[in-house]
Amino acid sequence: MGEGRSAGPANAGSLLPAQGWKRRAAIAVLLSSAPGMALMFAALGPALPLVAAHFGGQGGTTTAQMIMTMPGIGVVIGGALGGFTIAALGIRRTLFLALTLYALAGSAGLYVGDIWSLLGARFLLGVAVAHISNCCLSLLGAWFDETARAKILGYQAGVAGAVSVTMLLLGGTLAQYGGWRAPFLLYLITVPVLSLALIAIPKHAVPPTVRERTDWAAILPLWPLYLLVIGLMLAYFMTSVQLTFLLASDGVSKPFVRSVVIGSGVAAGGLVGGLFGLVYRRFGRRWTRVVLIGMMATGFAFIGLTHSLATITLGAILCGGGGGMISPYISSLFLARAPAAVRSRALGFMFMSFYLADFLNPIAVYPVRVTIGVHGAFTVAALLLAAGIALSWRAGAEASPAALPAE
Repeated sequence: MGEGRSAGPANAGSLLPAQGWKRRAAIAVLLSSAPGMALMFAALGPALPLVAAHFGGQGGTTTAQMIMTMPGIGVVIGGALGGFTIAALGIRRTLFLALTLYALAGSAGLYVGDIWSLLGARFLLGVAVAHISNCCLSLLGAWFDETARAKILGYQAGVAGAVSVTMLLLGGTLAQYGGWRAPFLLYLITVPVLSLALIAIPKHAVPPTVRERTDWAAILPLWPLYLLVIGLMLAYFMTSVQLTFLLASDGVSKPFVRSVVIGSGVAAGGLVGGLFGLVYRRFGRRWTRVVLIGMMATGFAFIGLTHSLATITLGAILCGGGGGMISPYISSLFLARAPAAVRSRALGFMFMSFYLADFLNPIAVYPVRVTIGVHGAFTVAALLLAAGIALSWRAGAEASPAALPAE
């Protein structure tokens, strides 16, 4: 179980400020990427009914939903473009531009009135998020070894969970007292992050070898990782996309109760995700995968096989806890496996796969739902995850022994 002790990249840490507040500021910038992605949706969620009312009637509801989901499309496009942008502009300049775009596009609701401009701004917000996350993970891979990366990735997940819950509450409060535009203020939190980045990220942020470009052949061997991403994220989005319909079908009519059940999973994801570094160091790569998939499979079984609200809530907590480790786990695999010279491009496609799974979840689940119901869909998901544990253990889904430290 010693795979977390592999040596870091050559020159790792040499371009990170060695001591003092600049080092802490640089690490704070790295921690901002996952919370920035969480804020993308969390800030605006409570204001959606007000957005719908502003844009009017039944059409307003559809418009509000489009405003909410448009950043996901931006992440898909931004993920595909991120590696090329970094190759052209460099990590540091791309990060500065992306943080600036995040602040401008995220806060657009404060000063944009027509729907098309607002939708365009939300799309650009997603593009910015994809580039910020790519830059931060690329720097993480260049600066730290595998054990330190796992620790920081866990912190990212923990902060993201805390930000999700906090921004949901702040967004609702701002919407209640300031109207539908007020929650867009929350996106300006990126301004202090940009200020820290300007001061703390070194001019030559990565070694020259990391900035070299390679051909597509270097990415092709990563295809098992992309399949793993899509499979795990298809399961992860079961709770956010399908659970509210399951609760409604069970007679849970109050939106507040449904939000508490789903929110318990979000909180568990932040808590367990924050412990990812500890779990990874203690159990190693393979057993960490077993733990996170096993928690999700057990949670799905609880949800699918019962109509008890307490048991379903427990299932949501287990699913959320396991799901909270997916992003840091997948990120750690890509950082360990992707060649440094093509890492930013590989990470870009990783983010694209995340939100492709979000889009595919309703399509993949639909035939199961109409055949055996939404409870049956969760039960089938539990069985598939349980089978996935055995298959990935046997196949070593994340890498060959030659590519990664032995498990």
